[in-house]
Amino acid sequence: LATDKGISILQIPFANNPTDAESIYISPNPFIFPDDDFVTIGRVPAGSIIKIMTISGKVVKTIKLDINKLYFKWDGTNDQGEPVGTAVYIVSANHSSEQNKISKIAVIRK
Repeated sequence: LATDKGISILQIPFANNPTDAESIYISPNPFIFPDDDFVTIGRVPAGSIIKIMTISGKVVKTIKLDINKLYFKWDGTNDQGEPVGTAVYIVSANHSSEQNKISKIAVIRK
């Protein structure tokens, strides 16, 4: 939206869920800590459960999106609030009535 006070972005979470062809949005990727404060994970159906897992399948972070949220800002910590290590992680998004999605993210700790 453009006004005389500048440009604003309006995100309406009640729009259609992403199509099956759209992959999970992850930015920045790689997530470099401490240069980046957080990574945005999105383009998943509202109300999804997002899991961040090691390559071996161990779940390090579980995020339950609200029904009015399409994006989540992850700070690179696990479920106990501790920073995760340098690695490639699998990101999965599961929803009860939509198609599941999967992607990956690289985390680099300096």
